[in-house]
Amino acid sequence: MPFDVQASWIEGSRFPAEIVKFGRARTPQPGKVTMPRKPNYEFERRERDRLKAIRNAEKADAKREARERAKAEAADAPPDSDPTKAS
Repeated sequence: MPFDVQASWIEGSRFPAEIVKFGRARTPQPGKVTMPRKPNYEFERRERDRLKAIRNAEKADAKREARERAKAEAADAPPDSDPTKAS
């Protein structure tokens, strides 16, 4: 007899009877926390510090590029438009 789909499912279950019977359907459901995790404060602190260093480096690079861009624009501008000189 071919595999009977209806007979292999437990009524009201999302898993086949064989999976439920042998315990392989014990995956956590989305949105449910079964048990709190053990905190790893040292790792979390290092990770926060690492991400902060990356953000600070990106910010410093952006500022350096802006300074270089402003310096290049100032060098390309004609001497008449120098705002420091009074007429």
